[in-house]
Amino acid sequence: MKNFFKTTLAVITGLFVWTIICFVGFLIFGVAALSIVSSNDSSEEKLDKNTILQLDFNGEITDRDVVNYTNINLSDFSVDETLGLNVISKCIKQAANDDNISALFLNLTNLDCGYATVEEIRNLILKFKTSGKPVFAYAENYDNSTYFLASVADKIFMNPCGDVELTGLSMQNFYLKSALEKAGINMQVVRHGKFKSAVEPYIQDKMSAENELQSRTLINDIWNNILNKIGESRNIPVETLSKFVDDLSLIGNPKFCVDNSIVDSLMFRNDFLDFMKNYVGQSSKKIKTVKIKDYNLNENLNPKSVIAVVYASGEITKDAGRGEFSSSEICKALKAIADDDAVKGVVLRVNSPGGDANEAEIIFHEAEKLANEKPLVVSMGDYAASGGYYISCLANQIFVQPTTITGSIGVFGVIPCAEKLINKFIGVNVETVTTNKHSDFLTVTKPLDSHEYAVMQRSVENVYSLFISHIADYRPLTVAEVDSVGQGRVWSGVNACKIGLADNFGGLDDAIEAVAQLADIKSWKIDEYPKDDNSFNAIFKELLSAKISLFGDYQKDYDKVLKQVEHLQNNKGVKCIMPYFEVK
Repeated sequence: MKNFFKTTLAVITGLFVWTIICFVGFLIFGVAALSIVSSNDSSEEKLDKNTILQLDFNGEITDRDVVNYTNINLSDFSVDETLGLNVISKCIKQAANDDNISALFLNLTNLDCGYATVEEIRNLILKFKTSGKPVFAYAENYDNSTYFLASVADKIFMNPCGDVELTGLSMQNFYLKSALEKAGINMQVVRHGKFKSAVEPYIQDKMSAENELQSRTLINDIWNNILNKIGESRNIPVETLSKFVDDLSLIGNPKFCVDNSIVDSLMFRNDFLDFMKNYVGQSSKKIKTVKIKDYNLNENLNPKSVIAVVYASGEITKDAGRGEFSSSEICKALKAIADDDAVKGVVLRVNSPGGDANEAEIIFHEAEKLANEKPLVVSMGDYAASGGYYISCLANQIFVQPTTITGSIGVFGVIPCAEKLINKFIGVNVETVTTNKHSDFLTVTKPLDSHEYAVMQRSVENVYSLFISHIADYRPLTVAEVDSVGQGRVWSGVNACKIGLADNFGGLDDAIEAVAQLADIKSWKIDEYPKDDNSFNAIFKELLSAKISLFGDYQKDYDKVLKQVEHLQNNKGVKCIMPYFEVK
């Protein structure tokens, strides 16, 4: 009887869980179907005169717009949708020449992206302003990144109870050595590069002098660029801005912000919307705005010349997951481009902290073959470091933002050893039978001996030598010079141009213009790679790996922690990846 009840309960529970999964699945399929239908809708709704283009910044901005069906939020059954820099760029450029668009409205809540992306959007708005159309910015509160973007506007508005939280930048690393030792785990590290600090949290309890030097230099480069650009746009001396930041004068002091030209006016949102409506001459009761997702873009229909833009965003892996890209998908794209006679030039957009060294070498090899046939220019985003720089160095030209984080030319390997945890703490005895002396090489149940450690070091040195020789082949630097700026050191875009790792300041559009000049073409259309797959099978595959979010907006923070745990588990092999940190 007891087994009967247990079996019955198990069946009921299984049916209940399956019903929920089917419900969520069909709901997401409905959302997917609607998004596909809407994206294929070619009907155009004509805009009224004096319409305002509204840019809503409230979340993640990626290089390319993405709908992610693998992350389902149970609180509202929504899926992740990110705002793409590619779409933002097209909209702003078209709006500058659109007679029905009379102004640009930056609706600022939160910017989840690096400062290089913010600066790229900022530069697009600067070009928009040459059209003579005004730009307005509004936020309840401003932080470092949202104010950096807002500062380019003609007029900045803020809620009367709001704050301008210009605080300067900081970087934090969590050091795990003592915690790992308490857990009975020893992280065995081999590396080349005294600045290669990605492994420091596993083997130290505090920041090394080298890491402190590169971190301090990096954030000072980024912050000085931000302050200079803000000061230039708002006509405020940098020394004055720095004093405001040091004294926290702008926080809790909205009137002070107005008096010192940090913001132009304090208004509640509805009053601001009325102001903007009247400013552009709208006579309707309700303000007329068009959002990016509703703004119809006029594509270039000239098919004769094509420039291919290849997006290499995320970590470099063998099998790509969320926030990663695989060598196979990038190489497939590069091969297709090489075989397409219509493609006259290629821009590789790199936004990557690096990853697996072997996969980076595979991409480098395929990109090298393509670069021998067609001009190839690299546009670096927020990050193009370590493996990200590895796949970039062969380009005819490299474009960076001053706030791009690049370099990190170094290599490491991490081999966890949990012998103490397994044996002493858990009480499990492991017995191993082998055919050869080192058949159990790189297992977590025993530490490396001196010979095995030397073998791992040899592997790291081999990859590092290959890495710097590639750079020396394509950059105006000798092997010795590459090594001197290498050693795992991270550089800002400002210094990357100074030391020869990059060529020019600019964004994706600048890289496209440069490759068009190299290809000697006057007009073109853009093809983006890897190609989007919105097929039923692709969406179904994503749903099979879906993660159901129970924590709403906090899920992203939870996922970051999980990502670090995955790194700890999967750190076999030789890596070329920059340290994990966020500049805030």
